[in-house]
Amino acid sequence: MKNKILLIGIMIAASYSTQAFSIAVVSETGIVNGYGTYAYAYAGESMVSGGELSSSATASKVGSGASATASAMYVGSTSYLPELKVTGSSAVGQQASAHAFGAQGYHYAGGAESITLNFNLHGSVGDNDSGSATNALGVSIAVIDSGALWSPGHLTWETDFGTLIYETVGGAVLGEVVNLSIADGNDQNATGSITFDVSEGTDFYVVASMRAIAKNGFVDASNTFTMTFSDNTGLKAASVSAVPVPAAAWLFGTGLLGFVGARKRKSV
Repeated sequence: MKNKILLIGIMIAASYSTQAFSIAVVSETGIVNGYGTYAYAYAGESMVSGGELSSSATASKVGSGASATASAMYVGSTSYLPELKVTGSSAVGQQASAHAFGAQGYHYAGGAESITLNFNLHGSVGDNDSGSATNALGVSIAVIDSGALWSPGHLTWETDFGTLIYETVGGAVLGEVVNLSIADGNDQNATGSITFDVSEGTDFYVVASMRAIAKNGFVDASNTFTMTFSDNTGLKAASVSAVPVPAAAWLFGTGLLGFVGARKRKSV
């Protein structure tokens, strides 16, 4: 158990990729116009997709005794909050990891108000029956005030959450940074919320980063990590140019093969 707790902390802080992208935060009209998604899957070798202004990103990799999938896309008709999914499965001596990241920009046109962002992480995590195992699932969420950034109107994004929040934006975080995790069990839920203050003209970003790592076991968060505003009155989200990929399509049918095998071994 101590190893799993330590792993979750490493998942949140460590960099799994050098990918980065830049987003213009505020247009000349004062409307936030930036968003982006990112997906990374590793099972013997890596696959990466997404980036600046990508409305959806999917990555799936199957290796010898391991498989991983990741997806990030936008949902809803007005708020377009990122929805993230990851899975990983591996046999003894193998490793699978997945990372899904989403960012969405907003402009607030109402009066002084407190806004609450609610979120739910749902997933299953377990070890195989024999040998040492390390399997865990974690997600980090933050709200960034673009008006408090050192370079107004522009933010260089790092898809590594620790670098983005603790090194790049610093004091521009609104409310508190929240970390959720699931270390063991089937169909587990972890919930939380962030409440932050805004005034007329506030521009901000919601960013979320979810990671899975599987060593001799499985992680299934394909159903899923979601976020909702308690009240989105006065909020205008950045435009999303493409219709999100249907939820069932992101796995391509391949990444589940290793996971199904792991679940069968677990249930024997």
